[in-house]
Amino acid sequence: MAIKWGSTDQKYPYFVESTNKNPEQAIFVIDGDGYSGRSKDWLQGQVGKGRILHVLNQGEFARFASQGNL
Repeated sequence: MAIKWGSTDQKYPYFVESTNKNPEQAIFVIDGDGYSGRSKDWLQGQVGKGRILHVLNQGEFARFASQGNL
């Protein structure tokens, strides 16, 4: 995973582009409130369009993982 400086909202498109160039599929885990609702909605809208399988917050990821979904 590459590092990108800037606001969280600026990082999402970079991370999506970077993820979609790799052969591995990805789960994005987001936490905190350093992003706008619009950016989170955009990121969730990228699920299934490339290599991103899920966008989850930490609680959702914990439940997802505890159910054996990894």
